[in-house]
Amino acid sequence: MKENRKNKIAFLAGMTALLAVLSVFIALRLRQPSAVPDADLDALAASLEAEELTERTVRAGEAELKRNFGLLPSDCGEVVYYTATDFMDVDELLLVRFSEAAQADTVQKAAQARKEELLNRFRSYGTDQYGLMQEARIYRNGSYVVYAAGHHAEELMNRVKAVIER
Repeated sequence: MKENRKNKIAFLAGMTALLAVLSVFIALRLRQPSAVPDADLDALAASLEAEELTERTVRAGEAELKRNFGLLPSDCGEVVYYTATDFMDVDELLLVRFSEAAQADTVQKAAQARKEELLNRFRSYGTDQYGLMQEARIYRNGSYVVYAAGHHAEELMNRVKAVIER
């Protein structure tokens, strides 16, 4: 009887140790961004331009990023931003690779705010633009946040995901 009790105690102690090790492993894994390979954002942007997926946009600078998203490149890490060439267009693409997880939350919230801003702008009079903005996408994976809106939003998002997720 004592031998059986000792075996049960030893088994429970072993299981407790295993659970402790697994808990530490899971906690550490959750703290790290997903293991997503580093995509070359400039090369990706060049390939999208070559395929004319950014034909209704122009590569934007720091001032446009600040005006449209309230972000500075220093807040984001690596940034590639295309904005519409005309005020009545909604075509945009924002690619961000960040180095800290807190930056991802900021960029994702800024992209959501931008989408809502454009939805509100075109809600009552820009039916085509409003429809396109309803299809705008925001994607976050590992150290990347991507925002795509406009005529090629779905195709842009699929291409970017394919590069980031490979």
